[in-house]
Amino acid sequence: MNARRKELQAHYCALAGKFGVTAEHRHSREGHPVAAISEFAEEHDVDVIVMGRVQRHGLEKLLGSTTEHILYQVPCSVLAV
Repeated sequence: MNARRKELQAHYCALAGKFGVTAEHRHSREGHPVAAISEFAEEHDVDVIVMGRVQRHGLEKLLGSTTEHILYQVPCSVLAV
């Protein structure tokens, strides 16, 4: 694991710990976000994925590109917050 990845992993673990997310419920994958999330959802029989959304100006851009692509790739429901 390179130094930058280790640093990001440490921040991720600290944030998860701050909010009480146990190690067994923390998941980290490398790769293209859409493919990695889709594969994880299939492997773990996920019911719903909750993702953030981007709203730029009015209704021009309601969802970010990753969230938008996830809608068409995963075998479960997606809640865009």
